[in-house]
Formats: sequence, structure tokens, C-alpha cells
Amino acid sequence: VVPVVRFAPLTSLKFNPTWSQSADRLAISTSLDAASNALQANGEVTWRYAWKAYVVLGDSRVDAGLDLSSPGVTTTGNAQPSLAFRSGVLSPGALYVFELSVTGGAQQARTDISVQMNRPPFGGELRVTPNAGTALRDLFELDAVGWTDDVEDLPLEYGFEVRSDTNPVPEALAELLRSPRLLTNLPVGNLVTSVAVFDFYGATAVGEAAIDVEEPTVEELEGVIQRTIRDAEQAVETGASSRAKQLVTLVAQLPQFRSRPANESVALISIMLRITGAATNSSLSTPTSRNQAANSLSAVLADPEKLDGAARSEGISQVAGLASEAASSGIDVSTALNLLSAMDNVLEAGNATSTASAVDAQVNRLAARTARGLGSAFLAGAVTGEQTTEALSNNVNISAARSEADELANGTRTGPGGAGAVGVPLSTFDVLQSVDVADGVDLIMINYARNVHGDPANQTAVPGETADLGDLQTGVFSVTLSTPGAGVLNVSGLEEPILIAVPFTPGGTAAGSAPCGSSSDCTGVGACESGVCACPAPFYGSRCEFQASCHFWDEDAERWSSAGCTTVPTPTGGDANTLYCLCTHLTDFAGIEVPTSEEELQGDLGSFTVNTFSAEEAAAVLKDIDAQVILDNPVIYGLVIG
Repeated sequence: VVPVVRFAPLTSLKFNPTWSQSADRLAISTSLDAASNALQANGEVTWRYAWKAYVVLGDSRVDAGLDLSSPGVTTTGNAQPSLAFRSGVLSPGALYVFELSVTGGAQQARTDISVQMNRPPFGGELRVTPNAGTALRDLFELDAVGWTDDVEDLPLEYGFEVRSDTNPVPEALAELLRSPRLLTNLPVGNLVTSVAVFDFYGATAVGEAAIDVEEPTVEELEGVIQRTIRDAEQAVETGASSRAKQLVTLVAQLPQFRSRPANESVALISIMLRITGAATNSSLSTPTSRNQAANSLSAVLADPEKLDGAARSEGISQVAGLASEAASSGIDVSTALNLLSAMDNVLEAGNATSTASAVDAQVNRLAARTARGLGSAFLAGAVTGEQTTEALSNNVNISAARSEADELANGTRTGPGGAGAVGVPLSTFDVLQSVDVADGVDLIMINYARNVHGDPANQTAVPGETADLGDLQTGVFSVTLSTPGAGVLNVSGLEEPILIAVPFTPGGTAAGSAPCGSSSDCTGVGACESGVCACPAPFYGSRCEFQASCHFWDEDAERWSSAGCTTVPTPTGGDANTLYCLCTHLTDFAGIEVPTSEEELQGDLGSFTVNTFSAEEAAAVLKDIDAQVILDNPVIYGLVIG
């Protein structure tokens, strides 16, 4: 059977060689006919893919000189059904032909697709007057002069931004404008102002100009701040939401404001959050408006010590809303960085509080919503076979990847930041027979450093569950499978369990350093090393006398449960800092302290069996898990905070 290759329709007549979020880039997706897919599923053939790139010159096409296997050129390599490029790799104005060969056994199919790249606007510059001034007091005129483009690519739009030597991430100064001129205030610093000039298809040219802006004097500071806040409130009332967000950001970024004591900042932070929320609610949700709002929130919520309960609650509510809005349309690096930073600071402000408080419960719930929204936003416009996208912060780490179903099921995937892992058996997708996985399966993994759900020690015991649960001895490890068409998949009731490897860092009761002379002093489960017990997961404590048990958060019952999950002793070759679980469903997982006697611990060592897995078989599956996963799944871009 000769395979029949189908190209997914291209999303535009022209594509831009540069972009700021993956949903705007050139990504080519293909699929094979049902008969060819069936042959591979039955093991009769393995289809191999090979891409080549050509550029059209006159009536002929020549090799484009692109190494499609290089991670610096594509995010997929040249041997996947899909082909996706890095920003800035393809030439503006060029006409490319991308050829795909599919071979298996003695059969081969070859087909191609033509893609026209757009040429960006040209011929202009950015002028700024005056070339120096004072923040919040002086207005600056940014003028994009002389830009033009091909007639069919008009009209042009202008996006004005600024960055500083202390904050290299560009900040939007306004929504996209048809006017090439903007009158605005600017933040303190040695600045680079820029204008991104967009044509009808989104191709971008950039002009820049340097400028120095100084702080207001001590004498005029309070008056300048109060006047700016009044201007921001008036901007909201008149519908100038972009201007309102920018003014709030300018106040929050003032070095004098950031050095204020907490008791002098709380009231003003509350006012600024109210303005930002009103401005966001009154504006259309666009990438630029979300970028401005995220920048405002990152600035206002920058110091955890100044955030009271009301600020944490209002701040995380706005952050979660922006992340959810970006989930389907995608997100740029600047917006993602700012949302992660704002969320991290809100969580940091509450790390010393109890999860039993109403504010903490709301913050935890909305932080989880934020993380899931960002994970989905990273996958907007993704194609199968691309490398994993990661976002790392102090309190929340996120990874997201889109894969072919059989590729995902044939290996173990490491969690964000190299912590934790998931192994999905192929039979998982047999249970989901009604779900179309032709466009790939999305795997989002999230590591929370804190408990973002209820306190297990406070929940009432129910029949069949362990009573008197202790504290979490791990963070919360969230695992979600979804598809572009069906959304989040309800993975439950599996006959063959999914491996969940949760990062294990026991605390609380685990603290201690009682001396040992032999392994018998370590309850028989740990090794006595240099006079101290080294305990393999799930055991911990100064004598390895405590045990953590795999639990999951039951959303419907709003409680921690162990139903469908079995705790696996650390196998030979496994990581002693990992809690291994076999579970028949997906959700959020954690290791919780369970009451045990020494006799029960000894009994657990020889009694472990789950379905068809023995301890030895599990060891074979899990051995060298982290190293292999890291080799198979290199991270392509990280957003690192803190």
C-alpha cells in the first residue's frame, strides 16, 4: 500500500519570518490515510518521514540551505509528520517548497507544499522627543516616520514598547494603533523605546531610539503619584483602558515606591489593583491588552511582604483570568514571564499561612487555574513532535508537549525542571476509543511546591480510606492529558495503571538525625550511612519510621483519596528522592504521611504486587528513568524566574 499524505490547510496566504508567540508561526501538519495508519498500528510497517526545503528562483527551485534537523532551525526536526520553524530562520519575501517523503518497506510517497513568506514594512525610523526627562511628570512623543510596505500588505499598525537596562523584557505602552504617533509617559531608567510596525499579515519591522528618564524629586514624588493615580482612574472612566494600565505600571515601577515600607504601600496597592482590574474588564482581550495587564500585575505584586489577603486574592484572580484568556490563542514570552512572576509572588506571600484560611483556599485554587491556563497557552499552535516547553518559577513549574499517541505511550516523560515523571501505557488510549487522537495528545505536567488543595490532616475519614492522615510530604504533581479537539480527557478506570513519579522531599516529622549503627536501626528499610539513616521513598524520618502514601485530589469530593493508586517501594536503580505511584486515573497527586507501625512497615516490604506488576518488574520499568527521559526530551525554551 502506497501511503497517501494529506496536508492540513495552511492558516494564512502569507507567513511571517518572525513571531512572538507560537500560534502565529509557520507550522505544517500532515496525516496519512486510514489504511496506512492501520498497517503501522498492526506492526506491518513503520513509516519514516524526511523533509527537505527548497526556495523558488524564477522558474526553478534550488536547495534552501536549511538544516531541518537542527534544533536551531526547527522545533520538530526533519523526521516527524509535522514541520515547525524557529522565529527568524526563513527569509522575508521568499517562496519556499517543503517536500515530504514517507517510506516504509518497499513503499514510498513524496509530496510537497508551497509557502509564501511575507516581507515586513520598510524604510522608516523611530524618533522620540524630548530625548530626556522625568518619569510621571513629562510626556514623550514617539513618532514612527517613513514606514511603508507593498500595497497588498497595507494598512500598517504600530505597537510602541519600552525596555530598560534593569528590565530587558519589552513592555507595551499602548494597544496597536493605526496612528504612527504616541504621546506617553515613560518609566525611570536608561531606556530603549521601540516601535513594531505590522502589516496586514502581521509581518513586523522594528525601529528603536534610546532615551534617559530620571526619578521625580523627593519633594514632588507624593504629588506626582497622587496625580498619576487620579489620571489612571479617569482613564478607566473614559474608556482609555490601555492608558490606565500603563500609568499604574509606571507608579509601581518607581524605585521610590518599591522602597516604601509595607504599611505605607498596602492602601495604594489595593487602589492600583482595582484600577488594573477595571481597565482589563473594560478592554477587549487581545495579546497586547493581556501583555499590558500582566506587566501591571507583575509590577504591583512585585513585593510579597507588601501583599495583604485582599491584594493576594484580587491579584491572583486577575492573573488567573488573563492566563485562561490566553489558553486558546497562545501567549508571548513577556506576558508569560509577568504572569508567572505575579503568581509566584502571591504564593510566596502566603507560604507561611495555613491552607485552611479562606484567602489561601482561593489563592490556591486560582493558582492552579493559572498554571493550567499557561500550560494550554504554550500549546496553542503547536504540532506533534515538537520538544517540550517549560516554565519554571520558585513555586510552580510547568511543562507542556504535544505528541503522537503511540509516541507518548512508548516512553516515560520527565516532569518540569527534571522533577517527577509520567509513564503512560498504550492501553490508556484503548479506553478512550471515542476520542480522535489524530492531531496528537497534549501532556501538561505541573509541579507545585506547596499544597494547592485541602489540608489532609483536617479531612474526615470515610469508609475504605486511611484515617488520621498527616501532612503532605511532597509538593503537588498535576498530570493532564488532552487533545486539540476534545479538550481535557477523562482518564479513569484503567486496567493497566499509569506510572506517576512524584518528587519526594519529606519535611516536618521527617526532620531528625538520630545516630544509627546498622540498617536495623533504620527500621530495616534504610541504609546506615556515616551514622545517619538514608531512607528510600516512600519511607522517611530519622529512623525511616514514617511512610508516605500516594494520594490524589478528588475534585468532586474535595478531599484527598488513595482510591485507584498504589504506592510502589523505590525499585533497584530508582531515585530515592521520588515517590513512585501506580494509578488508574489522572489528576493532581501527592505523597501524604500515613500512620504506620514498625510491623506494618516490615510487612509492606515483601507484599507489593499491583495487577500484573511485581516489585522487580516495576524496577525494570523505572530504572534510569530520569536520565533517559532527559535525553529523549530536551527542553527547548525556559522561562526562569527567581
